This record gives sequence, structure tokens and C-alpha cells, in this order.
Amino acid sequence: MGEDEYHPISRKGSNLTSAGGIGYTVIDSLDTMLLMALTPEYTRARSWIENKLSFERDGNFNTFETTIRALGGLLSAYHLSSRDPLYLEKATELADRILPVFDTHSGLPDPMINLGKRHGVPNDDFSSLVSTAEVATIQIEFKYLSHLTKDDVYWRRVENVMRIIKEARLPSGLAAIFMSVAEGQYVTSAIRLGSRGDSYYEYLLLYVLLLLLRPMLTSVLKNGTEGVYSEMYDEAMTGIDAHLIQKSKKARMTYTAELIPEQDRTGGSLMLGATRTGSLVQKVSVPPLDKELSPAGKRDWKNGVELVKTCMHTHDTATGLSPEIVHFRIPSDGMDSNPNAPQDWYIKGAR
Repeated sequence: MGEDEYHPISRKGSNLTSAGGIGYTVIDSLDTMLLMALTPEYTRARSWIENKLSFERDGNFNTFETTIRALGGLLSAYHLSSRDPLYLEKATELADRILPVFDTHSGLPDPMINLGKRHGVPNDDFSSLVSTAEVATIQIEFKYLSHLTKDDVYWRRVENVMRIIKEARLPSGLAAIFMSVAEGQYVTSAIRLGSRGDSYYEYLLLYVLLLLLRPMLTSVLKNGTEGVYSEMYDEAMTGIDAHLIQKSKKARMTYTAELIPEQDRTGGSLMLGATRTGSLVQKVSVPPLDKELSPAGKRDWKNGVELVKTCMHTHDTATGLSPEIVHFRIPSDGMDSNPNAPQDWYIKGAR
């Protein structure tokens, strides 16, 4: 028990580094065990964390994954367990080991962290670069830890990341998928709502929703400075509508254009945002009435509905299963001369 990954066929586990693991799967499952009242399993997991969990690992772990899965898992368990001090103690230790990733020239975090040596590590595959989605999606855990410990060092480090991203914003309000760790600027790379870009937009909305739904969280989202997230979200949605929303050739299905357009979760996010940041009333009907939404809210709701419809169309396969990635027909795809070419979208490499 306690390995980072579980292999269901062999029923065995493995760790992410040769130096050992940090209990990714156990920690990430704590909230589910607590919510489902899986008492024997939870008791066993808690005992492992108390007696065997160690972050003293001379190995490189992904900063983003370690934050959302391990740090987030411990903080969730702390909340759901009626504030069991074990989880806050472990969360604080882990956060302190992660903090050195922010000691870069720009303040953007390194993509990897050596927990044993406590220093940030660049990614071998994308040297000097960091994923925009990853650096923009580690805010909640560190800010909640500041709220619990009354130590604002965690809040300041991640809020500085959002300041850097805001200052680097493109005129369109959209975000390229890679940033330079050294310069704190976007580098020439794809702009898309899929991988390495997706959660940037999702979390802008999440920050806005936290303030709208839970005003008491102003102690976590300090001094009203996160009001800028609403502005960033609104600009991003306007940019999506202006530059990324496209229609397929034949059936006029709505999709979001990318270098390689792919299916994503944007439809639901747009619809949720429309009923929150784009609403004119406190309680919005289901589905919302026109009079309840601002012009931007109506735009986002319509785009969201059409994107969800497109996602449903991608289940029109031999198996009824939707592929992970869908490619939409574009004028330059060279398929027009093929009488058997798909009319709107296809699965690359499908047989």
C-alpha cells in the first residue's frame, strides 16, 4: 500500500520516481473515502499517512500534480475530517517543500520539484518552459493553506504567478499554452482550449465563483485583488467567441478552433460562466431566461449549448464511444477530392 500509481490488471502498484513515492493515490482518495463513509478503508489510509508517508524523496515530481493531488488531497481531508491536525501538518510540510519552485527569475514556478533537495527542476521535454494551465491552476490549495495557517507566504507566491500572467496577457485575452520561466512572458505556441490551456480558463471562472458563492472566502482571496479575475475571465470569453468559435463544414456544428482542434470540456464551463458572471439576477432559472442574462451571458450560454451538442455528436461512432480527440474538417486538409471523406469531423488514424 502507498504506491503512487495502481495497476488494476496486475493489482500492483508503482512509484513515480526511483527514490520512492509520496502516496499519490492514497492521498488523492481520502476525500472520497470520507464522503462515502468507507470507514475501514479510510482508517487504513490514515494509518499509512501517519506512520509511513514521507516526502523526503530525492526525486523529481510534477509541481502541478503534486499540488492538486497531494497538497489538495491533504487539505480536503483536513476539512472533511473535522480538522484532523495530521493532515494540516503533512500539508504544511509538503507546501514548504514545494515553495522553492517559485524561486525563479520571473516568479513563475518550475514545472518539477525535487522534494528531498527542496529545489525546482526544469522539464526535460520543454526546457525553460512551463505550461500555462499548470501554473494557473495551483492557486486554491496554497491560498487555502494560508487561510488555515495564517501565514501569507503561500498566498503571496501563487498570487504573484497570476500577476505575471495578467501582465503578459495577449491583446485577444487568450493565453498561449507555454510561458517562459525566465522571462515570465508567453512564448510562440498554440492557443487552444485543450491540453495545457484548458484549466487556465476553468480556474479563472472558479476564482470568480468562489467570491460570488462564498463571500467569507475574502480572507483566502485577499483584499479584493482577485476581482481582476472576473475581468480576465470576461476578456477570455470575448476572445474565445471572436477567435476560436468555429462551425463545421456541413452540419454547422460548433467547435473551438486550435492548431489541432480537439474535443474539450469548454461547453459546460461557458454555460456555467454565463449563469454566474453573465447573469443580471441573483437566481437564474434552469435553463436561464433571456431577461436573466447580460449580452455576454447570452453569448456564452449559446456557445456553451452548441459545444455540448457537438460533443454529443462525437458519440456517433461504431461503438457509441466518443474519441478523446476529434479533428474537424478545414479547407486546407486536402480531403475534398476523396469521395469518402467525412463531412464534418474524423478520428485521426481510425480503422
